[in-house]
Amino acid sequence: MAEVSVEVAGRAYRLACRDGDEPGLLAAAARLDATATQLTRNLGGVAENRLLLMAALLVTGQLIEEEERSPAGAAVAHLDAARQGPEHSAAPPAPATPHAGEPLALSALADQLERLAARLEAAAGVESTPGTA
Repeated sequence: MAEVSVEVAGRAYRLACRDGDEPGLLAAAARLDATATQLTRNLGGVAENRLLLMAALLVTGQLIEEEERSPAGAAVAHLDAARQGPEHSAAPPAPATPHAGEPLALSALADQLERLAARLEAAAGVESTPGTA
């Protein structure tokens, strides 16, 4: 069992992984850290757990988009939708208009994260402050 040290959002972590998996873990941590750093620049001060959740969701969203763009990924998505029934086969909602200088995908994911955060806060009975979701 190997161990690697990574830093994500300014915090150091020591993680165990299988021998030979170190490069992949380091690359994943670097991508998550870059996303968390960008979110911090864009949003300012955000609680660490919320920052890491948003970063993980953005990275996962990017992965899903890449998978769906590949021929195999599109086929799997189509089969999953077909298995779930016709109500899940509808076209996805149109993406939000990007903010100045922001890629369309990032803007759409940010909008999704804001809606998700608002729903989670409502379920927890916490009031959301505009612009901090």
